[in-house]
Amino acid sequence: MTGIGLGPLRESTIIKQIDLSLVAKHESPILDPAPPISREHVLPILDSIINMEGCKLKLLQFPKVWRECQAREGKFYEFLSSFDSLLTNRDAALTCLRCNGNLPQDELMCTKFGGFGIQEDICYECTKHYCDSWRDSDCNFVSSCGQCERKYCDCSGNGCNEKVCSDCVAHKSCTKCNKVMCAVCVEHGEWEASCDNCSVKYCVECNAEEGANGVYYCDCSQHSLCGGCRVSWHSEDYSFHCKSCLKKVVSILSAKKKKLQQENDALKTEIRKLKE
Repeated sequence: MTGIGLGPLRESTIIKQIDLSLVAKHESPILDPAPPISREHVLPILDSIINMEGCKLKLLQFPKVWRECQAREGKFYEFLSSFDSLLTNRDAALTCLRCNGNLPQDELMCTKFGGFGIQEDICYECTKHYCDSWRDSDCNFVSSCGQCERKYCDCSGNGCNEKVCSDCVAHKSCTKCNKVMCAVCVEHGEWEASCDNCSVKYCVECNAEEGANGVYYCDCSQHSLCGGCRVSWHSEDYSFHCKSCLKKVVSILSAKKKKLQQENDALKTEIRKLKE
């Protein structure tokens, strides 16, 4: 598959999107072995399209192996520059659909290191135009997915450090603060283990605030348990094979006893006032 089969698209004024990445949506662009698609065959076809009057090409995606070159010279760089000029001149009046501000008129097709060969200010799913997240804007609506390297509008998750699209990697939300974390963040230690017995999940900060009620691995049951499940498990067994579990359960039960005592005292006070 060298790309010679794209010949029928030559000088097209109808086509709006071309995806040469060779991977489906939300899949990693890294292919092994590298795809045989040839710039020699494909670039002349693309050139013929963008040089046509009335060209409607809006979104163009390239194989990662092409983008990894990042050489600011040669036919690929020349094509990227030509396509960027087309987008800039043709779409000069475009505004962000989120904040209604004018889109920056530079590098709509990136030719700089870090984003070489990737279009900016556009969602790769709906192809609507939004301010890119790194630009000086209050919009921050389009994010580049750290997994598939495509850009999507408002899909990377609130608070996710890795900005990984939720369609690419499963996300979790903290039971206490609702902070969102993806599987990549979890691997990097940004997330405490979820309780194996219930749906409780805590981020690192909330787990520390919960103290004994947080989610910790239990040597007795050989599971990660939250405070409530830890007490329930031991209430059935009454055996403690590790001091850590014993300390946590005692702390939890002591806190519950104190709370019940306070509630009981409050009820007594309320009853006494009613009798007066």
